[in-house]
Amino acid sequence: MSTTLKDAYFRIPIGRQLPGGGVSRLEYTLQFYLLATSSMVASTGAQFEVWARYNDSMQNTTTIGANTSVNYSATEQQVVVRLPQNVPGKLAAVYVQNDAVTDTDITGLRIVSQSDYSLDTGMWRALNGDLNDIVYADANNVTGGLSLSRTQAAGGLLFLPTFDLSLETDLYLQMTAATARVATFTPIIVAPVGAKAVPAQRQTQPVPTNTAQAILSGSDAKV
Repeated sequence: MSTTLKDAYFRIPIGRQLPGGGVSRLEYTLQFYLLATSSMVASTGAQFEVWARYNDSMQNTTTIGANTSVNYSATEQQVVVRLPQNVPGKLAAVYVQNDAVTDTDITGLRIVSQSDYSLDTGMWRALNGDLNDIVYADANNVTGGLSLSRTQAAGGLLFLPTFDLSLETDLYLQMTAATARVATFTPIIVAPVGAKAVPAQRQTQPVPTNTAQAILSGSDAKV
């Protein structure tokens, strides 16, 4: 490992049950940053490998919903996180991503349905496990061939555990910010294997129709 020779590993939970009796295929989209940057200007021959790990004892599926983008201001405001429809399960957490690598922009968050009080970002990090250390690749730490560093916060990123909140409605947050920026809120949904989606909203008022009667009522003939 060095500033120009780098290895990175990502463990991405898929959480999907594969159909039996056939060939299954996982499709994904990969986006990566241009290698010719100031920190990796001499990097060449970049490549990647994808390995799949199978587990017969998987207990639940994982769904990452579309994020909600919010332009927030330096005040206290409400954020409505849109939840996907026709997806079974419970809301396990919400992943907050700020557009700046700092923890001083968003100062507090409250999940309206679960608390009467707002919690600062430090308390959220105590709840989500960040204080147990985040291990990350560090280009400046290459002594003895090691390139991993530890931290107790990833600036601008915050994981909000919601402890399997039900999906009846969208999620309402109360957010306090010190500056005006943009943040995204991504719902993470888990469900037992084989769970069925809640039916979508449908009309319940019956509208009887009769083509023959409509034809007769539209003419002068009465039978």
